Amino acid sequence: MIMKKILLSMILVGIFWGLTSLASANNTSCKNVEFSNGVTACVNINKISSTRRELETTADNWSTSLLRCDIMTPDSQLKSVSSCNGEFAYDVSRAGRIKLWIRYNEVAPIDREGKPDNTSEWTYPQRIYDFDNEERVDDNLSSNSNSNGDLDNFYLTTDDTTPSTSQYVDLTVEVRDSSDDTVTDYTDSINFKVYYRSSSSSSWTPTTSSTYYTMSSSYSNGYDFTSSNNGIKTFTNLIKFNKNNYDYKVRVYDENDTSIYREITYYVGSSNSNSNGDLDNFYLTTDDTTPSTSQYIDLTVEARDSSDDTVTDYTDSINFKVYYRSSSSSSWTPTTSSTYYTMSSSYSNGYDFTSSNNGIKTFTNLIKFNKNNYDYKVRVYDENDTSIYKEITYYVGSSSNSNVDGFTSSELNTVQGIYDARDNLIGDLENQYSRLRNSTRRQTMWDELKVAMQEIIDDDTNKTYDNFDDFYAAWLDRYRYTNSIK
Repeated sequence: MIMKKILLSMILVGIFWGLTSLASANNTSCKNVEFSNGVTACVNINKISSTRRELETTADNWSTSLLRCDIMTPDSQLKSVSSCNGEFAYDVSRAGRIKLWIRYNEVAPIDREGKPDNTSEWTYPQRIYDFDNEERVDDNLSSNSNSNGDLDNFYLTTDDTTPSTSQYVDLTVEVRDSSDDTVTDYTDSINFKVYYRSSSSSSWTPTTSSTYYTMSSSYSNGYDFTSSNNGIKTFTNLIKFNKNNYDYKVRVYDENDTSIYREITYYVGSSNSNSNGDLDNFYLTTDDTTPSTSQYIDLTVEARDSSDDTVTDYTDSINFKVYYRSSSSSSWTPTTSSTYYTMSSSYSNGYDFTSSNNGIKTFTNLIKFNKNNYDYKVRVYDENDTSIYKEITYYVGSSSNSNVDGFTSSELNTVQGIYDARDNLIGDLENQYSRLRNSTRRQTMWDELKVAMQEIIDDDTNKTYDNFDDFYAAWLDRYRYTNSIK
């Protein structure tokens, strides 16, 4: 069993996530939960379909209206279930226990029936409920979930984010619901909007001018999804961009509700000036951040100075380091094993920049990743000063992909769950502990973290925490400080 313990909710609420066999099944016997006030509840999780489960709870001679339940699914999504009775979505591609945090009138249970004997698997104040194992069948091995839910967002992928001006790019649009499952019965219309900005500007300008782009006439008025699309459509040779040294942004939006949209950015030509300054950082671009296991990817490395201008006379040596993590983990593991990746023999010992590179080198067919449903991170570093490096993340298999750089989808869902629960949980604790109410430092710390979580959710380019490990460390500091003064 692989168990990666991560505190997910706020302050005194800990929920662990891990990887074991699937939990919950059809018609399992319920588990008794006892409270100090004499209430006994019987809790069960039933399988409704391949992608949905039902939490079913009864309370002997008591109303369930005072029961509160939060479910943590194996894909690390936190879900509240009203009165501890109701259905919830379940990502069948993730194996693991379903965790339950239950309380009656905000009081935790006192019994241990049906809970693990291993105290290291307990949470506080709640423990994991270990429901009967469910047999894994082929349907459970799919890496994507499907639904007939309502449109909530789009997910976009492209064949190249750094095309030339003569190159058409493909764009794949996936219609998703609030659980990020594909809405297979989506039959509404989408459209496209294009923006540009010069290399010296931070502001985007909308345009319909052929000076900036050429779009396939088949899609210049948008596209009407049909039932045969099953919620996913690849637009082959959709668009090409006509001016070099510009960034372009394509927005895909629902014509019935223009507030539902997703954007993807393309970089056409070098966006930086040139210099003969000292190396300060690297800038990395790739042809595909979501490759298959059989696919070699290209990586372009640009040596830059402290003003982010290209160091055209850079002639030092760089090298590569590869890390991996499973879809259920937040920790990166360095590896040199061919089990995880295959690197071109031309670059296995790094690369010596020459004056002819002018500070930029594209490594064609640099690397391919060999295990599916893993995230991989490639670090490019200067051999003379290993503190100067840049990393780029690849998502192999769709189960952990996210539109926020530095965060997998499960990590992003965790941040969202903490953000959603924050105000109520802090309010409850302040009502219980006067020292918390009176601590200005504690309030400031949690307010700052709330702003940082919003930055992550909004994919702010200047977000305070660039990855989940940094965010988790900040959250843990605040958790420990709050515990110390309550």
